[in-house]
Amino acid sequence: ISFSPDSTKISFARCFYRDAEYCSLWLADSADGKNEKKLAVRPRPFRIADNEFSPDGKSIAFAAGQSENAANEFSLLKIDLASGKEEEITDKKFFNIKNLAWLPNQNGWLITASVIPNKRFRIWQVGTSGEVEPVTNDSENYSILSLDQKANLLVSTQIKEDYRLYLFQTENPALKQILAGATYAAFAPNGKIFFS
Repeated sequence: ISFSPDSTKISFARCFYRDAEYCSLWLADSADGKNEKKLAVRPRPFRIADNEFSPDGKSIAFAAGQSENAANEFSLLKIDLASGKEEEITDKKFFNIKNLAWLPNQNGWLITASVIPNKRFRIWQVGTSGEVEPVTNDSENYSILSLDQKANLLVSTQIKEDYRLYLFQTENPALKQILAGATYAAFAPNGKIFFS
């Protein structure tokens, strides 16, 4: 959910998971949810991720695409609320876009997104001319981000994977042993454990 600058409207994504309308972007009154208006629609398998009102309240930036085929098919778009005209902000495509924030004076956006072949979510800056630059270049995964009003401070959540392969004794599960860091594991017929 995103609030208009005057807090009278909200924008949100609603996903019906139908072929013709997998996900759609909506506008409604924030006080009571009335006066719903559908702004954009995406067919299966395309979905609408995050959305954010512009600082002047005249447009909404949103992320839309799909990640099912391991290709970079997520776009950053903007819709003008008066005309309903939708346009791509940049021609750069992403594997997934999790979150976005407008920069002050509407001079660009910050997004958390990943680009194949690297599935790590970085923070990227997108300019008003469509140029895209990574803000972070480390091995961390960034998820949600928010800026203070002057864009002097940025907060973001990091996702740290902590997968561990445990060996349990079936007769005494309290006697567990950490074998390695792993996400998947299986016993082979010869008793060896294979893991990734």
